[in-house]
Amino acid sequence: MPEFLDLYIKDISSKTHLIKSIYHLSSDSKINELFKDLFDKYWVYFEFSYTSLDEFNVLAVDSSSRHLNTSNGGLFYVARALGLSSSHEVYRRVDSGFDYCFSSDCSGIISRFMEWLEHLVIIDALNSGFRGFILLDGSLYGRFSHIPLELDLTCNRDFMIKYFEDLLNLLNLSKRLNVPIIGVSKGSVSSFFRNFLIGILAVDVGVKFGYDALWIKELLNKVLDRKRSALYILDKLPEGLKVIVKELLNRRPDFQLILNFAKSTGYSMPLFLSPHPRTIRAFKLIERNAIEFLKSAFPYSSISNEFLDRSIGVIKGLLDLPAIISFHILPSLSDIPLKIDIPAYFFGFEDKFMDFIWPEIIDVDLSNILNLLSSGYCGPENYNIWLSNVDGMVKLSRRVFESIYLPKFEDILGSIVTSRGYRRVRYP
Repeated sequence: MPEFLDLYIKDISSKTHLIKSIYHLSSDSKINELFKDLFDKYWVYFEFSYTSLDEFNVLAVDSSSRHLNTSNGGLFYVARALGLSSSHEVYRRVDSGFDYCFSSDCSGIISRFMEWLEHLVIIDALNSGFRGFILLDGSLYGRFSHIPLELDLTCNRDFMIKYFEDLLNLLNLSKRLNVPIIGVSKGSVSSFFRNFLIGILAVDVGVKFGYDALWIKELLNKVLDRKRSALYILDKLPEGLKVIVKELLNRRPDFQLILNFAKSTGYSMPLFLSPHPRTIRAFKLIERNAIEFLKSAFPYSSISNEFLDRSIGVIKGLLDLPAIISFHILPSLSDIPLKIDIPAYFFGFEDKFMDFIWPEIIDVDLSNILNLLSSGYCGPENYNIWLSNVDGMVKLSRRVFESIYLPKFEDILGSIVTSRGYRRVRYP
């Protein structure tokens, strides 16, 4: 029985209770009650109803990739990005190459290549005169949170400098032209809304015990970062505060919270997001000594003075990354939430990404964005008509990869590159 079904049934059945307790919200019942009351306060009803798509000028951007490990231990990859406007303009970018990857997460590196191509596609569109809403499949917050580090490659180690250089160029162009870039993520595992509610509970309880609100937020950040010093302090807290702060250690995504407590379609109140603790540490090192940071983060590349001269401006520019305003929307009670990220400058705020140590609520007018997302929503199978369309067009199938891209690469080398045991798809 190659499917191992008998062993599978036995194993998963023995874990029934554990799986159910993890899958369903299983926080302390008292905290659940606090969550429930607080959730309603920061959840806004909104009815998602169809409006004419013609009301919006939209550019939808997505990317895809394929790669394989070659017989000599290398990596051949193809990444491509597509921007498709509602008026049928098309913007395309492709990046292909061969390198030796020494990372356990080569797919993660290729994902950075894909994001980079998406940024270039948007720059192309803006330079060609596009003015409207830009929908980007994925998280803007996640892109801001990447640490500029040398990649475990042989030839393209310093790629993240180019990545951030073009990201900064994109943001500056978007701000100057007042064109909003909207990151749309489905099934996001982010927990910023949940952390925000925990922060409110912790401050409300903590000030009654005489703790300063800022001190509590800094403690929460340290607990989130698994700092030993914070865990030591945790044991000394009053029990009522300790229980709330410890809830941060029970990491759960926001969409689980929303699916458990949302009584209606709607959205969570928008928040300024705070950087991840690891991002804060990197940015503080840059602020303190950018050259030393480069030498530490890019040990091989920084041997070259030319690299240091070229990179120093990009690295310092990261300190001016704009703040991200983010919220979740639940378009249907039978669907899962979407996470929406927007640079704060679109709403007229000059705050920087580094200005926040904890998520903070902000009052902004979301009507245009909500109407845009509402008009593009076509149900659980098609959460955004523009992004679904571009996803279908940019997707790189294995069939196309093996029948078009791979043979050309092999023609260049004059030999078959697939390793023994690799089975190519047979085509009729």
